[in-house]
Amino acid sequence: MAQPRRGPHRILGTLSAVLTSLLIAAPVLLTTPASAAAARVSAVTAASTVKVGSVVVVTGQLSTHAVGKTVVLQRNNGKTWVTAARAKTVTGGRYTVSVRAPRAAATWLLRASMTGSTHAVSTVLHLRVVKTAFAVEAEALSPVTAGEAVVVTGRVTPKAMGSVGLQALNGSVWTTVATAKLSKASTFTLRSVRPTGRPVLRVTKAYTKAVAAGTSARLSVTVAAPPPSITTSALPTATAGLPYTTRMSVAGGVAPYTWSLAFGGLPPGLALSGDGQISGVPGAAGSPTLTVTVTDAVGRQASRPMILSVVLSPVAGNTLSSWGHNSRGELGIGSTVNTAIAVPVPGLTGVTAVAGGGNNGYARRFDGTVWAWGYNGFGEVGNGTTTDTALPVKVKGLAGVTAVAGGTYAGYALRSDGTVWAWGYNRHGELGNGATVDSSVPVQVSGLTSVVAIGAGQNAAYAVRSDGSAWAWGSNDLGQLGDGTTTTRGTPVRLTGLPAVVAVAAGGETAYALGANGTVWAWGYNNLGELGNGTTVDSLSPVQVSGVTGATAIAASLESGYALAGDGTEWSWGDNGNGQLGDGTTTDRHLPVKVLGLSGVTAIAAGGSEAGYALRFDGTVSAWGYNGQGQLGDATTTNHYSPAPVDGLTGVVAIGGGNASGFGLAVLSG
Repeated sequence: MAQPRRGPHRILGTLSAVLTSLLIAAPVLLTTPASAAAARVSAVTAASTVKVGSVVVVTGQLSTHAVGKTVVLQRNNGKTWVTAARAKTVTGGRYTVSVRAPRAAATWLLRASMTGSTHAVSTVLHLRVVKTAFAVEAEALSPVTAGEAVVVTGRVTPKAMGSVGLQALNGSVWTTVATAKLSKASTFTLRSVRPTGRPVLRVTKAYTKAVAAGTSARLSVTVAAPPPSITTSALPTATAGLPYTTRMSVAGGVAPYTWSLAFGGLPPGLALSGDGQISGVPGAAGSPTLTVTVTDAVGRQASRPMILSVVLSPVAGNTLSSWGHNSRGELGIGSTVNTAIAVPVPGLTGVTAVAGGGNNGYARRFDGTVWAWGYNGFGEVGNGTTTDTALPVKVKGLAGVTAVAGGTYAGYALRSDGTVWAWGYNRHGELGNGATVDSSVPVQVSGLTSVVAIGAGQNAAYAVRSDGSAWAWGSNDLGQLGDGTTTTRGTPVRLTGLPAVVAVAAGGETAYALGANGTVWAWGYNNLGELGNGTTVDSLSPVQVSGVTGATAIAASLESGYALAGDGTEWSWGDNGNGQLGDGTTTDRHLPVKVLGLSGVTAIAAGGSEAGYALRFDGTVSAWGYNGQGQLGDATTTNHYSPAPVDGLTGVVAIGGGNASGFGLAVLSG
């Protein structure tokens, strides 16, 4: 029903409030009660503002796509809904129905429904019937960068004065976000700030002297990401000779991104990948300046100058010295002559850790590589041959190594990824790869991940995982694997009956574990009290070493065990025939005794041929026990039953001892 005509003074007060609710577009579907068979009706008009007396065309569709159904177009007369027109559905359930607008300006409500259904009713169409229908043409700049204004331009015809409003659709409600006055040519420029998401806009025009209005078509605006910006402000310092990895970061832009160097060059050994990662091993110190550029998926770029500093490692100058037995070149000094004093190992610098094998030496360099020397009859040097070498050679195929260990005829390395690698003798499964074939190059120990510590003894090896569990593999004839059996294992088996473990060590056929709680545990051969539990009975499973608490490190020689206490003292037990327990006697001990005269000890080691070593806080080394080949390093071959200084060694940062033949190793600070 047509509304009473109102004068201009009434229109001014109501037009602004009415436009927002009246100019809502029509294509919204009515939700019907839950029923799989319930039909739904859609309805839409070409415009929400129409001229008085004009023909209004309503189109829509039945959700059931039924053909030949009757759709009724109804108008509201102010009290009830009355039928204004009918139409039959055609292919796809579509329909078209026309009705003439009232002859007076009004707010007109229409809806469509399907006969025979009380639920199939469209949403209500709100139409503004006006004397003059303005045509509003509008165009929006798109895409718009996030955070920037949306600019909409256009014109109104016929010419009009006054203003236009920019509205944004928020759910089902249109909200005015900007207004602008019309120019003399009836053109306009509207600007809204900081749009979010993907806004839908429209422009509305209301005339204040007569009943007239108009609305533009909807404008969809794409909001683009802001230009890329490199957020990496500085590059971490690299160390010459050490693996280096860092990744650039970017904000804004459109992924994917491509990185490149716009100016300067990276230090030799490093490279920038397209995904923004700088990686490699820098070869020399320096601080080159470079400019990196990132390009986003739509071609926008950002650049930033940076400095990548490469410094020398503080351990790059570390050297290695050795002394003692040398018949197979195990001292690495280029000869096979024993020496009773420490002599430098030539050609090897940057050493951070050492270990002795049966007749071999192993060193880890700061760059994560491993070097070996000495006897090589089973490939224990790991260089792909079985030829002895009296000088260090690089073990093949190893990088990122964090720890080394030496067995009687095999070498072991722990990599930073938590895997363990082994090479050399394998007749008892010492390499842990499930085979019994020797290997002159490293092979991966099967099934071990997240390893944090390793150790090796006579034809057996051991590992500790990050969860505190201990694992063992290899020969087991005397229970040295600690798994409760005497069955040889070609792959690692987990030990039971231990607390959380942080370190392992082995000498001959006895092995030791250091608990995180400071206790020490032992298993295997016990003929001379090697288990430290007061007996001489072998054990196939771990037993606790008596009386040792607060231990921080362990070591083992052929038939003796050693523990470093938290107060800097050292304790020992087992075979003492050559004074290797350092208690001033040659009496075997089935329970731990204190090594005489030692304090401030920071690291311990042991030689396979019955010698003990201690590194003190002042960088000096003491040794005791058997000295037949000069393994005590005091320029004599006389045994010592208590510790005596190794001649000429200062600034020592790490020590090691030979597993079978007697020799000592010391890393000297550079």
